[in-house]
Amino acid sequence: MFDKTKYQFRLWRLQNARDRLAGSVERRVNAAVRRKESSHFRGAIRDEAQFDFDEIDEDINTLTTRYYLSLARRRFVDVPQDEETWNVSETFGSRFLTPAGVTKIRTALHAERKERWEIFQSHTGLIISLVASLTGVLGAVIGVLSFLKGGPPK
Repeated sequence: MFDKTKYQFRLWRLQNARDRLAGSVERRVNAAVRRKESSHFRGAIRDEAQFDFDEIDEDINTLTTRYYLSLARRRFVDVPQDEETWNVSETFGSRFLTPAGVTKIRTALHAERKERWEIFQSHTGLIISLVASLTGVLGAVIGVLSFLKGGPPK
């Protein structure tokens, strides 16, 4: 029920962690510039943080893949298996959706949701029409019964 909220919160936390890491690296590089360290030293700082960036990026990709695959399974939407849909991580070797793959699944989910909404709308219109006509018939029956019981108005 709260899958979307949990996904958004976890994604926010991971993106926040990535932003904090980027800020930390930038501060360390700026401090190295102020100390007039060599460009190799500054490059080493960036290289050292790259593994952490890759780890956070992979966590974001894995979280997004799990979320959209669970939605697709729950709604019986086909998941494309072509090469442009999937990517394999160079860091940890896990398999996750590419941006094009996420877009394909989101498009399929949107089409399925639209189809369900159209079915709901058609049934709702039918039910409202039936209730309105039954209300009219019930009003007519009550009017006839009151007329028969009480006689004509004076």
